[in-house]
Amino acid sequence: MSQPDSPVSPDKESPPRLFITHIEAENFKSYAGKKTIGPFIQKFTCIIGPNGSGKSNVIDAVLFVFGYRARKIRSKKLSVLIHKSAEFPNFRSCKVTVYFQQIRDIADDQYEVIPGSDFQVSRIAHHDNTSEYFLSGTKATYREVTDLLRNYGIDLDHNRFLILQGEVESVALMKPKGQHEHDEGMLEYLEDIIGTADYKDTIEELFKEYEELLNARGEKVHRLKFVEKELSQLESAKEEAEQFLKQRDRVALSKYKLFHKNLFELKTGRGGVDENLEALIVAITKIEDQSEEQSNLVKAKQHDLKKKGKVLDKMKEAEESKTAALTECERRDVKAREDQKTVKSNLKSFNKTLEKERQKFEDLQTAPERLTKQIEEGEKTKVIIEKSLYIEDQKLEQIMSGLREATRDLQQEKEQKVSVLLQAKVKVNDAKSEQDMASTEYDLYMRQVRDHESQTKDKQFNLEDSQKKLQGMLQTYFSVIVILIILF
Repeated sequence: MSQPDSPVSPDKESPPRLFITHIEAENFKSYAGKKTIGPFIQKFTCIIGPNGSGKSNVIDAVLFVFGYRARKIRSKKLSVLIHKSAEFPNFRSCKVTVYFQQIRDIADDQYEVIPGSDFQVSRIAHHDNTSEYFLSGTKATYREVTDLLRNYGIDLDHNRFLILQGEVESVALMKPKGQHEHDEGMLEYLEDIIGTADYKDTIEELFKEYEELLNARGEKVHRLKFVEKELSQLESAKEEAEQFLKQRDRVALSKYKLFHKNLFELKTGRGGVDENLEALIVAITKIEDQSEEQSNLVKAKQHDLKKKGKVLDKMKEAEESKTAALTECERRDVKAREDQKTVKSNLKSFNKTLEKERQKFEDLQTAPERLTKQIEEGEKTKVIIEKSLYIEDQKLEQIMSGLREATRDLQQEKEQKVSVLLQAKVKVNDAKSEQDMASTEYDLYMRQVRDHESQTKDKQFNLEDSQKKLQGMLQTYFSVIVILIILF
């Protein structure tokens, strides 16, 4: 099955982005027959209309194509999504198609379409509560559709690309931080959006491993100190043995010279005794053998001491390397913790700002209700006045024929009531204007909330960078420990 190419590598100046051009809904909810919603603008599109005109059904159509279950689309089951009315009671299925393309912004109001980036995602729901998916007209599985959308950066795991009705208020009313493990506050909400919540278990495991490595290092250091102490004791014994062997070599050399002198004297005729000469030769040979044995023993001990000296040098080098690596790890750990504290401090400041904005949001929420009550009161007054006016008109018609002079007072009263009615209409219009202003203030507040979210993402990026540095530090330390284990 052919699918559109994966997103191209973004250019720093003008990265491509995914764009919904339009939506086709066929027999979906309030849309009977095939309806085209769009075209959408590449920057910002608003869908406006009175209550019940189908604004929310546009969002429901997108959720339907993205694979959301029926309860997320304000329905109990898929078959309820099929349009049913007195005029069209027997539709058997509904279909929604979302048309995508990748674009690259050129100027403020201009863009270019990435060639070959157009594709469509469709979903059909049947009356038996089953559904099927299509990619550019070819039947596909739910997994293939979601994988494709994820490749283009649509967050189907956390659903943060879309804010449904009621979610804005729930986010604004969140506590700064959850009270227990399963409680969600603003901090947990932001961690879920950014993705750092996925690394909590990994960080805890790395800290446990870090503590285990510190304990292992302590054991290695203790062992190294013990070996150094033992080697120091062997060094003094080595010096004593070397002094002893030097003295024995000097004594043997003196005896050797003495025997050769006596031998020379015997050969020149001063001794002349063969038995003494043979005895001297045997003694000299014995001394030479002993001297050779002692020399071999000294060489063996010197070789052994050299080996131990090399091992000690390696241990010292490894300890110095390990100490330097540990110092660097501790320095990076301190820096990472400081960075994390800074991010948390900034997050607390953001939460305070968010709490103030939440109060403003609550005030804006009460404004429509207050204005709505004023409008309702005005409407009630209008109805009462209209009824009274109608009654007066009836009375006027009954007595108009013969009581022209008497109806003059009634005519004046009628004009007064008409004036009151006009004033009531003016009040209703003023209340509606105030309601529109409150709606504008609400939109401004939402824009400020999005700005705060953008700042929070930047701060969280710094926290993620610190965590990566901490992971690199732990990997370096683990490598040093592995080298020490191999040496021992």
